[in-house]
Amino acid sequence: MRTIQKGNSPPYHLEQRRLKGTPTHPEKAWQHFSHKEEVRNSLKQQQYCLCAYCEIRLEELGEHIEHVMPKSKYPEKTFDYSNLVLSCLDSAILNQYPDDERSCGHSVGRQHSF
Repeated sequence: MRTIQKGNSPPYHLEQRRLKGTPTHPEKAWQHFSHKEEVRNSLKQQQYCLCAYCEIRLEELGEHIEHVMPKSKYPEKTFDYSNLVLSCLDSAILNQYPDDERSCGHSVGRQHSF
């Protein structure tokens, strides 16, 4: 796992949403956040197009935005840039596997810190 330096400022729309406060329904709030591409591009640049967990090139398996501290347990971190990384496997591929067979920290109860 590589160390990720969060040196650049958060993407504008993400920061604006974070400033609105903790969402009541974090899953739904994240689903409806329409500026994920802006966040994804910022994270790609920051992570040199590598998965935050296994360092595989993101183009190989696709990617998704991962909440290091899960939204369900830490709703206040839903829009916190320091809590977001890009992880390999796009959401469609990831959802094909049971939780206990997912890679890169994608399983129930597992949490990573950077």
